[in-house]
Amino acid sequence: MKKVLFFLLFTASFYQLFAQRLENDIFGDPTYQSRDLKYQASLKKDIFSNLTFSDNNSNEIKFEKKYLDAFYPNLLENPEAKFDFFRYQISKYSNERNFKATYSVDIFDKVIISDNRGRELEIGKDIFGNRTYDETKSNGEKVSIRRDLFGNLEYQTDQIQATLKKDIFDKWVYGDTTGNKLEFSASTWNLLQHRYGNDEDILLYLIHEFLIRRDRD
Repeated sequence: MKKVLFFLLFTASFYQLFAQRLENDIFGDPTYQSRDLKYQASLKKDIFSNLTFSDNNSNEIKFEKKYLDAFYPNLLENPEAKFDFFRYQISKYSNERNFKATYSVDIFDKVIISDNRGRELEIGKDIFGNRTYDETKSNGEKVSIRRDLFGNLEYQTDQIQATLKKDIFDKWVYGDTTGNKLEFSASTWNLLQHRYGNDEDILLYLIHEFLIRRDRD
């Protein structure tokens, strides 16, 4: 009970603190200024209803309207939700410097997130309606996740390939180019699904455990 009360008091104090520093400018856009006046930020809407978060650390994050409509419906019409969105951007980028990024959706409904550090993520769908992921990292490495004609998940980089699929006995099997191969019983698979939600996130977990983390070790 004491922990719950402490959390509620902390949350109330946090929002009260923000409320004292947050306000709308004459155009109705949220602005923020720290008590010591060292940090300032704003979230401005342009004539195309895109939102741009910027601050005096030279960060600038643009959220195009089509992206907002897809992932934050009614945000533009909801002042409270807009302030919450603004608070989140402040917490995320206030310690960054000179970071620029754009969140957009193209004419083919592909989500594109790119930044000035050479990173880009594209999330779309193949001709069968399955989600596809294509990422370019800051070092130029390419990463893709997609399904083959049989619905098997494939993960591929310049150096690594991994798959997650069902065998002829209806068992889920993970394998990669380093020689790892795992077969999952129904009970183990159910536990993984309960923890990670879907086979795409399960594949990412397995790749992290058996490829990425072991390379670091």
